[in-house]
Amino acid sequence: MVTAQFTAATVAGSTATPAAGDSFTIRNSPLGCQLIQTHAVHQTGAAGAPRDTIRSPRMHDSTNAIRIMNISTAQAANVGVARPQIPYGVSEPLVSQDTLTFILQGTAVAGDIESRSVLFYYPQLPGSDQNLIDYVTYQKKAVHLLTNEVGAIAAGTAGGYSTPTAINAAFALLKANTNYALLGITSSLLQCSVTVRGADTANLRVGVPGSLDPTVNCGYFLDLAKSFGLPMIPVLNSANAPNTFVELVNDENAASPIITLYLAELRG
Repeated sequence: MVTAQFTAATVAGSTATPAAGDSFTIRNSPLGCQLIQTHAVHQTGAAGAPRDTIRSPRMHDSTNAIRIMNISTAQAANVGVARPQIPYGVSEPLVSQDTLTFILQGTAVAGDIESRSVLFYYPQLPGSDQNLIDYVTYQKKAVHLLTNEVGAIAAGTAGGYSTPTAINAAFALLKANTNYALLGITSSLLQCSVTVRGADTANLRVGVPGSLDPTVNCGYFLDLAKSFGLPMIPVLNSANAPNTFVELVNDENAASPIITLYLAELRG
């Protein structure tokens, strides 16, 4: 997952910058890359705005390409905010070493941070392959469901990613040397994104929308895997729990949501 943000974005649109540690340049992969999902949190915007644009000369066109209208928190009291904005099973092919441009709209309110996250899928990423399974494998191996509460995480006020919190910081419930499928993640307060990274994700972030609707995010990776028929469900090993971290994407409004990982113990 990669996140674009801009402070006091204009109605005409502002060119966003990547969150700290992220890059808009597509990694080099022999099998290419797919943009499989995106979502956003915008704080302000009159009717018809804000719109966001994701584009590059290697996409359909360099003017609009993927142009998405958003519902802002000011318009809808958080309803419809931080939800998937590409139909499940639909993706945009991307070219290695191409650099994407993100244009975010707002209403130029001083201090307001607007945020958009995108989720990329690399079928193969030499040196950084993740531990992923498909939906059929999940069905064969799933044993027990576990909702693993990570606890309240301070999102901060500077935008970008929050301070990393280990997934076993609040409860050490994972069985020793056991694999768990990460089905999804929920948040008690609105965030743009909730992400996980560690050895099993090649220290790259996988993430979900920070929606308040659990039907959006509690089975997010299951929904992706089912719709694409591809291995898109992250698998985390309990031995790596102390060094597997949750991070939030938030704006300038301090929040400390309770984060819950939806996990399935796997056999074998």
